[in-house]
Amino acid sequence: MMRCYCFFILIVASGSVSAAAPSAWYNQTTLTYVYSGHAGNRVAIKVSSPIDIGTCSSDEMELDQNNPFFKSMFAMIMAAYAAGKTISVYTDGACTVRGVALKDVRLP
Repeated sequence: MMRCYCFFILIVASGSVSAAAPSAWYNQTTLTYVYSGHAGNRVAIKVSSPIDIGTCSSDEMELDQNNPFFKSMFAMIMAAYAAGKTISVYTDGACTVRGVALKDVRLP
């Protein structure tokens, strides 16, 4: 009986954890725009629904231009945007001044 009670408490406690994950993949995201410009010296994408990582929530994600995979990530983003396809985006839980940090991208 004690084991059942402890198991029940464990299940209930695990269900009360926040749904927002500090680092996670967000699958089948629709891009609404891609931005690259001198205003803020940044490259960003806007997604159809806000990415909530707990510490910040935004529908805009910024790419780090110093990321060694920046060019391939940007090429994948542009290809998906031009084709009207969804993408999956990954954040490590970092917030930027204007949004959520984009660390990885994949095509479903």
